[in-house]
Formats: sequence, structure tokens, C-alpha cells
Amino acid sequence: IAGLALLSYTFSIIQANNIPLTFSGINGVLKRFPFTSVGLLISLFSILGFPLIGSFPIKLAIFLSFKNELISLLWFMAGCSGIGIGIYRIVISVSAPVEERWNIGETVPQIVIITLGTLLLLVLGAFPENVVKILGGLITQISVIN
Repeated sequence: IAGLALLSYTFSIIQANNIPLTFSGINGVLKRFPFTSVGLLISLFSILGFPLIGSFPIKLAIFLSFKNELISLLWFMAGCSGIGIGIYRIVISVSAPVEERWNIGETVPQIVIITLGTLLLLVLGAFPENVVKILGGLITQISVIN
């Protein structure tokens, strides 16, 4: 959820600056909006399940659950490969060389929110057991309310 929240926030910043959300539209966005671009890429890597980022423990558990189910494992790996190819295209588009100078186009509150979201994803990936211990009671309380 944290990865999707950061992804949607970074896309909203890009779109609010009248940049079309297409591969050609986001060419060189890294030089104009560096914090937004890094937050976008970290959130995408988290959704993919990159090691030491947000959803890696969950993706690893799913991967390990396919012990005797080869067909399911192949479909899971094909899906992750497809997502990885899409992320690769976004990385190439965002970091495409342009003739512009480096510029920070984000506001200070946007930078703070993106930085906190990125740190949250890194902490969730690096220390998943501790996060579950801390948030376990909260999750139980939410499920009891529903």
C-alpha cells in the first residue's frame, strides 16, 4: 500500500505540472523533478518486489509458496518479468538526456512527503519483522472493527 501511495503521489505531481503521463511526456523528468523521479522509481521497484524495498518480503513469501506448483511459479515469474520490462522503460524515459539544466521543481512539502515515503519503503523492506511487531496490534484492531 505504501508503494502504491507513493507511486500515485509522484504521478500526481508530474501531472499537476502539465506533463503528460506517457513515455515521451516523461522524457528527462529526472532533471526537472529529481525527488519526484526518485520517489517514482523507488515505488515502482517496491511494487516489483526488489530486495530491501517495501514489498520484497511479501513477494519472497509468494515465490516460496510455489514449492510443487511449477506452472503457477512460471506464471508468477512471467508477471514479474512483464512488470520489470515496464519499469525498465520508465527508467529509460525518466532519465533520458535532455538539454535542460538540473532544477528542483518540487515544493518543500512535496520533497518532505516523497522523502518520508521513500524512507518508509526502505524501512519496510529492511526490517519487515520489526514492522510487523509494531503494526501487528494495529492491524488486529482494524480487522476487529470491520
